[in-house]
Amino acid sequence: MYKRELETLLQNGGLPRSIMLFGDCDYDIEYYTKKILEQKAGHNPSMLKLYFGEFNLQSGKTHLAESSLFGDTNVLIVKTDKKIDTKSLKELNEVVSRNQSSLFILHYHAEDGKAKSKAFNTKGQSANVRFFKPNFGEAMTTLKRVAGEKGISVSNDVLSHILNMHSLNISLAVTDLEKIEILGSEATNNDALAMITGQQEADLFGLCEALITNQPFATSLARILQEGESEVQIVSGINNIFLQLFMFNSCAKINGHADSKDFLGYKLPGPIEQRRAGLSLKIKEHHYQNILLELNNLELILKTDSKIEKKALLLSTLITIQNRLLS
Repeated sequence: MYKRELETLLQNGGLPRSIMLFGDCDYDIEYYTKKILEQKAGHNPSMLKLYFGEFNLQSGKTHLAESSLFGDTNVLIVKTDKKIDTKSLKELNEVVSRNQSSLFILHYHAEDGKAKSKAFNTKGQSANVRFFKPNFGEAMTTLKRVAGEKGISVSNDVLSHILNMHSLNISLAVTDLEKIEILGSEATNNDALAMITGQQEADLFGLCEALITNQPFATSLARILQEGESEVQIVSGINNIFLQLFMFNSCAKINGHADSKDFLGYKLPGPIEQRRAGLSLKIKEHHYQNILLELNNLELILKTDSKIEKKALLLSTLITIQNRLLS
């Protein structure tokens, strides 16, 4: 079955006591596990969690088969990215079918999930649910719900930025919301962006801004290197920033204004968009091609020539780029 069918079973109380959750959305798997436990496990379940290398068939069967003295539910949760043979799964399901006070939930992350799901398709006794990677609209709906539950009031642009930063991975996006939650209910959009923007991205953008505005940048570069970023990673990051600035510049000249959604496919939060659009116009159009070419050549040399002094070459190239921008 799929998520919509699971929602229906949760609403009408028709969930079986043996259920397999698998697919491409870890957030949904964890979220619906909590919903299933709320409905089927009662207030004081006897819980056994066998995660990944801890899985043991006999331990699982013994726990599920135990009688309950106080009406508690014996819950077994198995999470694995290793293949489990179909016979073992059927044995666990059979124990559940014989003990009305048991509940078995399997998070199956191995590659043969679709095939193994057949062991959980006995109507009324077991079921399988496959989750797919959400599209943007679905991910936004989930993130807005979570933000509302946490009392976080930020713009849709900020939520959109968080999702796109994490390639629609809801689990990672929710982690960023938890960071914003620390700021309290008075947090502004700017506060939220400052909290979630990675220090590496902020430092790299600050370095590029210093290059463009003819400010000293050696201290910023040294700090980024001390944080563990390699010369290749730094050049790649700077290259991406200049490429984005070029797109802002081109969009502004063609349309009369720069809208990040036109070339990124999503809308950057207002403060970030305004800052980058403004900075992009400080660079003369004919400089973009040369700067991007220099950065690409530098990255190639750093990757292929093991004898060079990488820090010295990186520094000298950035000085050359800054001087070029002044001409």
